[in-house]
Amino acid sequence: MTIHPKLPSQILEAQTEAIKEENIKAENLRGTDKAFEVRPDGTRCIKNQRPEIIHETAEKVVQIRKHLQAVRDRQRSYANVRRKPLEFQIGDRVMLKVSPRKGVI
Repeated sequence: MTIHPKLPSQILEAQTEAIKEENIKAENLRGTDKAFEVRPDGTRCIKNQRPEIIHETAEKVVQIRKHLQAVRDRQRSYANVRRKPLEFQIGDRVMLKVSPRKGVI
């Protein structure tokens, strides 16, 4: 398969042409054209947004964040318990592993 140098620009041009309003067919949108209103600045916003829905969504986001934080804390405590303390004496030989990306491990 050969990729021509103009291919990315042709794809971008085709995508730009496809999203123009005169090229959009209503049957392809499946009702989403009625769900959004176009603002004067060109942005689209959902019609009939109720404050209750926004509040419920915000509450769910807070709840999900709390659950994720609990999972992180649980994993952190498990990892901390399994970590072994290392003790060395003078004269012990150890191997120092150095990674170019992470530094000393």
